[in-house]
Amino acid sequence: MKKLIIMMALCGLFTLLVVDKSIAQIKLPEVTITSPDQLPVKVSNAFQSTFPDAKEPRWYHPNKNYVVTFLMNDIKHNALFSKNGYLIYQISYGNESTLPEDMKPQVEERFAGYDIIAAINVKQNGRNIWFITGEGKKDFLNVNFEGGVMSEGTKVKRYDAKSSIAKGRDD
Repeated sequence: MKKLIIMMALCGLFTLLVVDKSIAQIKLPEVTITSPDQLPVKVSNAFQSTFPDAKEPRWYHPNKNYVVTFLMNDIKHNALFSKNGYLIYQISYGNESTLPEDMKPQVEERFAGYDIIAAINVKQNGRNIWFITGEGKKDFLNVNFEGGVMSEGTKVKRYDAKSSIAKGRDD
């Protein structure tokens, strides 16, 4: 009985080792689409109807979906479309001036003493989330804003190379 249990354990271990190696993921090279004619019609139509003012679109086909990077109103955007033209998500990379007017009073109050250095907007599945980063003299403040509600936020202490060197630390 003892030999049977040991033999089963060894077989199980061998199977795990073989299966682990056989299902290893193979990373395929990213494909850059250089012509809109290479896009499925549904994807191209969805992009043009969703972002009619987009400029300089660059398409990528990393897997079964299509990623596009583009400029719109001088703001960098990324969007992901399914092969059927469904917009999965969109991201815009802005700053304080790109924040919606109705958010600005809350943001200005929360970020008193900070310079807003990034305002990233993610839209997915009906959600509209802003990730805002402010830079202060001693730290950075990161806050999320969704549905009119601002998160508590997290502070990250600034790294001060001069004081670390003066203290003899190199971290």
